Amino acid sequence: MPVRLTAQGRFEVLDGTVRRLEEVSSRRMFGCEGYFIKGKMFCFGPYKGGFVVKLSLDARTQVLKEPFVTPFKTRSTAKFGEWVRFDLSDSRSTKSVIKILKKSYEYVRNQD
Repeated sequence: MPVRLTAQGRFEVLDGTVRRLEEVSSRRMFGCEGYFIKGKMFCFGPYKGGFVVKLSLDARTQVLKEPFVTPFKTRSTAKFGEWVRFDLSDSRSTKSVIKILKKSYEYVRNQD
C-alpha cells in the first residue's frame, strides 16, 4: 500500500525536487520559501496550504483545469498575473506539481 503524504510531506517532496534543479537558489520570504533561477522567482511555498508557481499562459490554461489548482490571488479577489496555486492537501497534486514545477523553472529560466 502506498504511503499517503500529508500536506507538509508533499511540500518536502516538492522542496527537494526544486532544490535539485540546476542553478536554483532559495530564500525565506512571505513566511515561506521562495525559489529562484537567475535571480528570478519561479515558485514559492508553502503558502496558505499551497505551492505557488509562475507559468506561461498556455501552461496556466492547462493546469487550471485540474481540481486542485486555482489562480493565485494576493487578496480574495485579486488575481496575481502568471501565478497559480496548487493545493497541497490534495493527494493527486504531488506528481502533477512536480511536472509543472519543471515547466515553471524552464519558463522563467528562458525569460530575458
